[in-house]
Amino acid sequence: MKRTLFIIIGGAALFLIFSLWLYLLLFGTPRSVSEVVGDFGFGDVTVTPISPAETSTDDTTRQIDLSTAGTLYQLTSKPVAGFAITATEDGLRVLYAERGTGHVYQIDVVTGEETRLSQKTLVAVNRAFFAPDGSAVVLVGETTVGSVAHLEELTTDSLTHNFPENADNIAFTDNREVRYTVTSQNGTAGYVYDLEAAATAQLFATPLRDVQVTWNTDEPLIYPRTAPTLRGRLYSVSGSSNLMPTGTAGVSFSALASPVFLGLKIETYTHPKSGNLVSYASLGDAETITLGTTALPEKCAFDPSSMVLIWCASPVGLMTPKSQADWYKGLTSFTDSLWRIDLTNNGTATEVDNLTKTSGRQVDVTDLQIDATGSTLLFKNKNDDTLWLKRLSQPTSPDLNAATDEELLGDGEEVTDGEI
Repeated sequence: MKRTLFIIIGGAALFLIFSLWLYLLLFGTPRSVSEVVGDFGFGDVTVTPISPAETSTDDTTRQIDLSTAGTLYQLTSKPVAGFAITATEDGLRVLYAERGTGHVYQIDVVTGEETRLSQKTLVAVNRAFFAPDGSAVVLVGETTVGSVAHLEELTTDSLTHNFPENADNIAFTDNREVRYTVTSQNGTAGYVYDLEAAATAQLFATPLRDVQVTWNTDEPLIYPRTAPTLRGRLYSVSGSSNLMPTGTAGVSFSALASPVFLGLKIETYTHPKSGNLVSYASLGDAETITLGTTALPEKCAFDPSSMVLIWCASPVGLMTPKSQADWYKGLTSFTDSLWRIDLTNNGTATEVDNLTKTSGRQVDVTDLQIDATGSTLLFKNKNDDTLWLKRLSQPTSPDLNAATDEELLGDGEEVTDGEI
């Protein structure tokens, strides 16, 4: 009798262990109990709770009503690894990869129809990077020995590529080119992978090890990863190894460069007097403009239709270096509002949407993106990695080509390196 009981208990334990392994393989590590329930199809998994209801047609398509201008939409109930917004002949579309499985979906922003493009399952996918035209994606998964990045074509099944283990700073710089870095004991090296030639070339090498890279220009911009006690600054990589300092140095430094208007950038660091984080915008070597809100690079996007507009998400009030560091570590979350920053008005930040008040839940924005027309914002809620869309109701400002440098810069505060 005891032997039979032991066999039953042992079998049940093995079944539970297998079930847990299968869940983690398909969905990745859950962030909450509600996510586990949602993954198995139970409980309340309403996808657009603050927008008109969706309808499902089959297991590969569903319909979302995205017709109301100015409305904030939650596009997914499950967490996403990465996303992009691209233009087609028929309008805008959103592409995203599901966290855990790596399945890729497309949402037509005009019709609201969602279609699954790829259902190849990978292990514990937690990041995804799309080509500008949506033709390919790099999926990054976690293993016991580190991260593994895998390239997949979405328009054809002919092309795949595995990047070096722990490849970082991954980004498509055009539809057929992926750039990334690899860190070793000797520092960091930057590489480019050409999809057409299926060839890899080294771009640069630097003794700096833990760096953030912006690939927007022919000369990449890098800076040491943000830390509350670390003094950093932005460097332009010239040639294979030359680092040229640019901008201003400061503690808890972070930066974001415009992918469209070369030379336009935001730098954020600790103010020497107040001890709070302050953000500044500048164009080339011109004087800086103090922004009306804290601009973390993950929470901001330059409006590609106008050089004078920046969109940022941040909480009301000042941000400290400690809260910034805790946010990067995942120890705290912010309750964000969406801000429209006008550089022609001395960096004034106007609150466009109190996201928590509008949605009825805490929204902590990360990976903010904007489409090429400046009409649609896309971001993840860092609390659960769900994907959200904000259709902007107001038109963007005219292009800066009609303005002078003085109109752009206004009377902004000039900050020199000696003040930090």
